[in-house]
Amino acid sequence: MQADAAKVQSAVQVAQADLPPDCTPGLRSAISSGLSDYNTDAIDASNSASAAASGNYGLATDDIMAANTALTQGNSEIKRATVILDKFQGTS
Repeated sequence: MQADAAKVQSAVQVAQADLPPDCTPGLRSAISSGLSDYNTDAIDASNSASAAASGNYGLATDDIMAANTALTQGNSEIKRATVILDKFQGTS
């Protein structure tokens, strides 16, 4: 899980370095926020694996629940970005 989390973090960094321009109101911030949430998800998932490996199952559970929350928030932000983009494309 930790290797996969590191891949997610790397992909987030690449995407954050190439955000869309500001010409579509709200799009850049929604994508940036979603990416930040995905990064938090990866960190929490990695922390959960570490906690479980050390036998701290309570902390592992808390971390994986936090990861799930961050993932859900990230998905919501990307969905918001999609709605913004769809509306923008409908106006051109």
